[in-house]
Amino acid sequence: MGDTAIYSAETPARAAGNGAVSNGRILPHALSIAGGLGRTLSETNRRTRRIYAAAGAVVGWTALVLQLWIMVHAAIVNGTSVTAAVVRYVSFFTILSNIAVATALTASAAASRAEDSALGRPRTATALAVYITIVGAVYSLVLRRLWHPTGAQAVAD
Repeated sequence: MGDTAIYSAETPARAAGNGAVSNGRILPHALSIAGGLGRTLSETNRRTRRIYAAAGAVVGWTALVLQLWIMVHAAIVNGTSVTAAVVRYVSFFTILSNIAVATALTASAAASRAEDSALGRPRTATALAVYITIVGAVYSLVLRRLWHPTGAQAVAD
């Protein structure tokens, strides 16, 4: 049966009432309650991973686009260069880290297997986790007391 249990009536261990078999081990019956779904455990995990990755990507890209719009709009209102606003936008470590995370989440949502996505590679996932942790720590420890966004800026933040 490979390395995953199949949740279907054809599973011999399930038919015997013992649960499902994975790598020669019998899994508890609670794991095979989904019985009639006919999905493997890895298929269920893959689908859940892709849903969470897609949701994270949507949130990330929405915040990034909103922040860019805020900066470009402010440049237009103030009569400064839009190009300068875009250059300033991409000069922040926070923005670059969020672009990297949103890109990785998008790739993970689109990948059919976790190993095929950027987040499926331990080095990439670790690097992104370190980058976004640094962003969160600096914001929480330093900038939170200095910065009080309102309106769309609070949403993007």
